[in-house]
Amino acid sequence: MGEAEGLLPLLHALEGVSSEGGTGTAAENLLEELASCAGDGLRERIEELRVATKEALRAKAMQVSERVKSIRRITVLAKG
Repeated sequence: MGEAEGLLPLLHALEGVSSEGGTGTAAENLLEELASCAGDGLRERIEELRVATKEALRAKAMQVSERVKSIRRITVLAKG
């Protein structure tokens, strides 16, 4: 699993790439194929990467949301 483990973060990062050549789709398909052919450990690692990315994106979205709310409050207070 050593070589595959080293490639997982790279393939996972490529999943998010949008291109005419379908890079993200190809990476996603490769990860799915690896998960279906490999043992549970590799499947779990792929899922861990995906969950961590979703959590990071969710946290970033919350930060942006809080900044927007803060700016709106400042604007409302400034207008009085």
